[in-house]
Amino acid sequence: MQEKVGEQGRLISPCLKAGALRRDLVKNGVTSYIHANVTINFPDGHVCCDLCPLLETYARKQCRRTGEYLLDTRGIGYECPLQFEEDRDGV
Repeated sequence: MQEKVGEQGRLISPCLKAGALRRDLVKNGVTSYIHANVTINFPDGHVCCDLCPLLETYARKQCRRTGEYLLDTRGIGYECPLQFEEDRDGV
């Protein structure tokens, strides 16, 4: 893929042309998706929605990932999709 440079010497990402991309996807459809993973770190022994960066707190507390409205953010939401790994020490 060729990199394009804008007026101020900055690289232009293909994603910046979202309108054209969206029209192309509607016209031709999507043939596949790219799966991405993200790492979220919690302090030892404190896994809860209150410390998760996916928590939305504007009007009501809501998970950005699932859309679930959370009544109590001191624990983990019922629909939480995060998969937790054991410590490296096996604890």
